[in-house]
Amino acid sequence: KTPEPESCTVTKTITVFEHPIPEIIDPIETNESEVIIRLKNPQDYFEYSLDGNNYQSSNVFANVSSGYQIAYVRETNSCENPITKNFIVVITPKYFTPNNDGFNDVWEVKGIVNYPLAEITIFDRYGKIITQLNYSNRSWDGTFNKKPLPASDYWYVLKLDSNSPEVKG
Repeated sequence: KTPEPESCTVTKTITVFEHPIPEIIDPIETNESEVIIRLKNPQDYFEYSLDGNNYQSSNVFANVSSGYQIAYVRETNSCENPITKNFIVVITPKYFTPNNDGFNDVWEVKGIVNYPLAEITIFDRYGKIITQLNYSNRSWDGTFNKKPLPASDYWYVLKLDSNSPEVKG
């Protein structure tokens, strides 16, 4: 006699591997208009976006505009909502030549006109404040008290508004 179907048992073992959620490293790396979203736990199944709609497998973005941005990272199957991180892209000239030849005569942060509350403080290499830039005074001509300064390293601290982090360079 064959056994009744109710008396038969079958055992299967199923192993479930949970994908960890991405963890964005702070701060997000920016170099001029290039952005690199680094993760504490990078995986091949993560994808990246700067607009929340267009995702790519690469964590590197080129030609990103100056200003506030949002990084999005999600699992490729979109099982979970993406994680996000706000950051700022600041595009500043690496040098300028204030010699009145019409080329690179002033130092100015690209796109600062879009941030009426922005403040930029420029220092010499010893920490002395040289000038402060803002919405109405957006560029520096390389002078202090209307006298030309020597060729040297100068530093800036930029704040887009009271809630934004400081950006230094």
